[in-house]
Amino acid sequence: GGGGGGGGGGGGGMLLLAAQDAGKLVDVYKVRNEAEAKKKMKRRLKRAREKRQQQLLRRNGGREGGEEGEEEGNAWGMPVQQQKQQVEGGEEGGEDGEEGELVERLAASDELEWMVTVRASHKVRGMVFAPSSPASSSSSSSSSSSTTSVETARLLLALANNSLELYTVTAGREGGSAPTEYSRLLSLDGLGHRSDVRALALSSDDSMLASTCSHQLKVWSRPQRDAWSSSSGNSGGGGAPQCVRTTGLEGAFGLSVCFVPGDRHVVVGGKDGRV
Repeated sequence: GGGGGGGGGGGGGMLLLAAQDAGKLVDVYKVRNEAEAKKKMKRRLKRAREKRQQQLLRRNGGREGGEEGEEEGNAWGMPVQQQKQQVEGGEEGGEDGEEGELVERLAASDELEWMVTVRASHKVRGMVFAPSSPASSSSSSSSSSSTTSVETARLLLALANNSLELYTVTAGREGGSAPTEYSRLLSLDGLGHRSDVRALALSSDDSMLASTCSHQLKVWSRPQRDAWSSSSGNSGGGGAPQCVRTTGLEGAFGLSVCFVPGDRHVVVGGKDGRV
């Protein structure tokens, strides 16, 4: 499997960590504070010691049961007492080595608690924790005490198809039985290309812009040159470019584009040599 990136954030007084994989998944973890992490570490070490003691008791029980058989024969060609000392010495050395591993050192499993895995609709290219709206925070704080879950964070994902998706992560309240869940709040799906743009071309009067990607041709109405620097209150001919035409390339892989003189037609050059 492939690796991924990560980011930090949080909401509701909780520190979170998110890590994406090479596909559509993003894992969200809660970062425990120092006291919680140490408590988790002590429980982990206690369980490990108990398991080690049980293994040692089973091993000793089997060794005592096999002592009578050792007295009858020696498969290693050495005195039985010397053979027994070597076996016990090896076991003690192994036990000492195992005990040396049980040191009070925080591990990732002590500091991080998995909460939920968010599955996007397409491959994830990037992510960031988004601040919750004030209305959402106030409504959650004013809810009744019977509520079993609360919005923890919002996660904004940038997808490989040139779209954005905003998810909310809702964690169950402490002591409640509600699991951590996620839901998609909204999706921003603009009129742009869904793959990398390969070529651009301007019409002769600079009023239109043609762009091509691997499977599409788009024609845009270009704003006036001073529209980019005009203030938001000035609406005189300005504004963002608008997509006025989208055409599929019927299997061709567009690599070049240009306007034919007269600006009534657009020519696209494909990877396979077709025009």
